Amino acid sequence: MKKYLESTATESLIRILAPVSGVIVAFYLVMLGSEVLALISLVVSILVFWKSKRNLLLKDTRYPSNEINYKNCKKAAVIHGWGTVSDIEMARLEFETAASLGSWGELITILFTSTGIYINSRPSPTKRPSIVTLGKNKLNEQKVVDMLEGRSFTSET
Repeated sequence: MKKYLESTATESLIRILAPVSGVIVAFYLVMLGSEVLALISLVVSILVFWKSKRNLLLKDTRYPSNEINYKNCKKAAVIHGWGTVSDIEMARLEFETAASLGSWGELITILFTSTGIYINSRPSPTKRPSIVTLGKNKLNEQKVVDMLEGRSFTSET
């Protein structure tokens, strides 16, 4: 079973408004006789809806939830320069990355549960909404997993 984070109000709004506006545009284009453009609009609407849901997917790291791994996750944030958004000891960590050329910034959420550690990196809902992250989400998740595996690097590759 896949686990998802709860979406924020901004994420829920984008998740609903973008596809609905795409359907409205598609209907308008059909009325104008542009069926191909209408189809493209519908496909883009479906992709936006799918991607916005996928951005909330939690990844199972397959590591146990313990004090050492909790500290290693906090260490990953320090090494990579992520700002701490929230820290609920042995329950939830949230970090925010800085904006870069490829992103407005991501929100990294790490959950510590009885079944293990789950991680999510998505476009930060506190900054400009974004659907595309150019691979930054997977890269951030991998940085945390690398720290859990003991393969942390202090320099960017």
